Amino acid sequence: MSKITRGGGTNGSERRLAAFAERTFLDLWSYPNTFIDKKQHGAGTGKEFCDLFVVCGDDLIIFSDKYVQWPIARSIDVAWARWYRKAIASSVNQINGAVGWLNKHPDRIFIDPHCKTRIPIEMPDVRKRRVHGVVVSNGSNVACRQHYRDLSGTFVVNPHIKGGDHIDPSHEYYGPFSIGDVNPDAAFVHVFDTEALRILFQELDTISDFTKYMNERSDFIRSGKLYFAAGEEDLLAHYLKYTDKSGEHKFLLRDDRPLRKKEVLAVEGGSYNHLRRMTQYKLKKQADLVSYNWDRLIGRFTHHIIEGTNVRLYDDQPLGTFAEPALRIMAQETRVSRRSLGQQLIDSFDTAVAAKQPRFNRTILPHRKAGRRSDGKRVAYIFIIMSFMPEKFSGNDKYELYRRLRANFLEALCYSVGYDYREATHAVAIGFDAPKAISGRSESSEDLVGIEFGPWTPEMEQHTLAERERLGIKSPRSLPTSFASVKEWSDNSSPIPSGLSRQARRAIERASRKRDRH
Repeated sequence: MSKITRGGGTNGSERRLAAFAERTFLDLWSYPNTFIDKKQHGAGTGKEFCDLFVVCGDDLIIFSDKYVQWPIARSIDVAWARWYRKAIASSVNQINGAVGWLNKHPDRIFIDPHCKTRIPIEMPDVRKRRVHGVVVSNGSNVACRQHYRDLSGTFVVNPHIKGGDHIDPSHEYYGPFSIGDVNPDAAFVHVFDTEALRILFQELDTISDFTKYMNERSDFIRSGKLYFAAGEEDLLAHYLKYTDKSGEHKFLLRDDRPLRKKEVLAVEGGSYNHLRRMTQYKLKKQADLVSYNWDRLIGRFTHHIIEGTNVRLYDDQPLGTFAEPALRIMAQETRVSRRSLGQQLIDSFDTAVAAKQPRFNRTILPHRKAGRRSDGKRVAYIFIIMSFMPEKFSGNDKYELYRRLRANFLEALCYSVGYDYREATHAVAIGFDAPKAISGRSESSEDLVGIEFGPWTPEMEQHTLAERERLGIKSPRSLPTSFASVKEWSDNSSPIPSGLSRQARRAIERASRKRDRH
């Protein structure tokens, strides 16, 4: 598999955006500086598609990033109008053009300016995809802070202004640095300055959490239920504070109820600072630390796919072609669900080491009540920790044979879990070398297999049962299983959530002490 060469941004603001996106969306699904083969800049050179393109499952995010220096003008209204046209209106036009191209030519988007390498991720079906347009505007923050004497300098969210109203001082709701619906006659386009985007990426640092907010935000602004929000960070804080009966974040009132027909919401300044001071918020951030083990695990696989260093475990294709759909499922887990999975991952290694088992596996099933994801999938995860025993293999490539055997186990375990738990729509199995405490070896590797279950046929059932017998796999129903479920907000009386391994608890305690010192 060849190396994937991604762009990195052509200036400081684009490089900052790329870095933000890589931490949130992860490297395999975020592509700075993409191009289309509509040659307008000389032979062999494509035209820029957008500054950052994110593709993960059914969600596509088109970012347009511009730095425009705040102009010197005779009045704030004149300065705002000039800056708005260059920094925001032109970006909206770029996004609309990108959406139009995407509708006509989804297979003609490239990651190099010469349009030789197509974006290596499959585009979602046009009937299912969700396209999010995001304008990132730079250059107004200092002027906004001075104008409103505000510390953050983010835009006022003002749904009453649309399109040209943004620069019309005669409009009833006009105000400099106020943003409402900048693209009223087409798909909603979000506008954030760099500080607002930094906070969004900090609080919504998974593709699912970020796009869920984009959907809720656009619907809420266009619903007429929002009167105004003093800043983007304050609107976000209100969203994070409240959840509906199913645990989903929504724009609700203090008693977690929806707004009635004639009710509107006004979000005052200081809401985000108040959220950050809440004990529950601090406990949530502490509890989230263990979830980043899940991010790091995904990163190990995506690194090898991007660098083209996947090991060929099957005769017909490299593991990467099996891994990307499975990695996509892993990447679409929310921060809260990653917390549970990160805990399970650490505890699996702790348990395997304590028992000194040469082969250990754990199955994590979606919770019966809270297991369905926003994409409708019910995913079962399987971890297998297996020792490499050279004496059991012959030939010169013993370790490769071991990995092939482990891959066979992963596939068989996926089908075995699907056979017993028919409510599962997908299974993802991850194989690890046993740690040094068990195997005595420092080298390690990870393998990944993902299966999407369709209707079960008699042939599939017979194959699954035969593989169970051949590989000595027990029925998952005869073994202890775990459920992927965890509360987002911890009880105030519990400074560190229960159920963590000793290592995870120590990491949280160290991070907490460090945060207190600073």
